[in-house]
Amino acid sequence: MKIALNIGQDSNLSGAGAQDRVLEREILGSKRGDWTAKQSLTKAFLPLITSLANKRSDDRAKVNEYVEAGKTAVIKASKRYKASDGPHKFRILAADFIETALDSVDKGSFLSRLFGK
Repeated sequence: MKIALNIGQDSNLSGAGAQDRVLEREILGSKRGDWTAKQSLTKAFLPLITSLANKRSDDRAKVNEYVEAGKTAVIKASKRYKASDGPHKFRILAADFIETALDSVDKGSFLSRLFGK
């Protein structure tokens, strides 16, 4: 069982550099498969995801589908992250992945388009 040793360190991030370091740590942890890093990374992008989901639909079930697709997109974006790009560019990469994932929810999968819903 893993015990987190960074309790309370993320609570008062004063500068952009400190926020970037924390974001990069979460991205790299998510890339390695760390479950807590994936959760905190999706939690960081949750306001953006919910905002985009609420703009697309008023139906609560559909909004939940959008949110889940957005969370998955953030994890996929972390797998494509290159440390040489830096965490500030990851925000743009993640936003692109989120938009693409939300668009794909409306389209459905290839089989659902082929055979109908």
